[in-house]
Amino acid sequence: MTDPRPAWLGGLRAAVETHRPDWFTDFEPPPRPPRRSAVLILFGDADRPGRTGLDVVLTERAPNLRTHAAQVAFPGGHVDPEDDGPVDAALREAAEEVGLRPDTVDVVDVLPSVFLGPSGTAVTPVLAWWREPHPIGVVDPREVARVVRAPLDELLDPAHRFTVVGPRGYRGPGFAVSERRTEASSRAAVSATDNPERRTEASSRAAVSATDNPERRTEASSRAAVSATDNPERRTEASSRAAVSATENPERRTEASSRAAVSATENPDLFVWGFTAKLLDVVLDLAGIALAWDDTAERALPDHLLEAYRRDPRVRWTRD
Repeated sequence: MTDPRPAWLGGLRAAVETHRPDWFTDFEPPPRPPRRSAVLILFGDADRPGRTGLDVVLTERAPNLRTHAAQVAFPGGHVDPEDDGPVDAALREAAEEVGLRPDTVDVVDVLPSVFLGPSGTAVTPVLAWWREPHPIGVVDPREVARVVRAPLDELLDPAHRFTVVGPRGYRGPGFAVSERRTEASSRAAVSATDNPERRTEASSRAAVSATDNPERRTEASSRAAVSATDNPERRTEASSRAAVSATENPERRTEASSRAAVSATENPDLFVWGFTAKLLDVVLDLAGIALAWDDTAERALPDHLLEAYRRDPRVRWTRD
């Protein structure tokens, strides 16, 4: 069996030594930082129904946490006294947060630590390859709201990249991840794959019913038309579904698909910003796989993230 592990993953540390990004230099930790943490950048092969290519594990933090509430993050946390360094801490935290089995992971390397001034924490990124992917999910909803295997091709897509403009003059890279749409497609694909006979049987019953009973079909169409007239919201919804599914009108179908794609990038299920987005940006650049994107395209923080930022006790918030 061919190892799907990408060659660039093993060359990231060498790339750091050859072309050290300014970010690692500008935010180099002091000799004895008050706190130490580690995050797990876990890449894997998304070879499952409805998905292909590589992905990376991300979490959405619970909305009621005191710090970093609702933010997208890599699995990880503080290095405890019992941990044997940052690698051990990153694997332990990933097990506690998303149910990852450490024995299914190959640790590739450790990147230079980055110092986060507001919390006084030196964060060590741990690069890893998910050799044997298995189901993962939220372990403790008080800490994690959602676990996502974000498609790498979506993170690389220039249409999903932008500059985040935040409070107090913040500017940094951002990513849009439309994971719910992907998950729904995956579930549909799994259902269709697992029950092909049921899908075929249901389609056959519908076809037979329409053929054997044309009067009922006409009557049903009439009722639908009356209902649409009495209920404009339902009419709009029905029209949208018809536009997407109508095989006889490819132009309308294409237009509807385009609108859906724009909505997914402008209103993403996951809005990645801050430390996580910057670390992703650096890793993709070091790997040599980043695509050119328009850094003049700006987006403000969504309301729920802005509100969480204001509640963070480490932030001295002042209204403009």
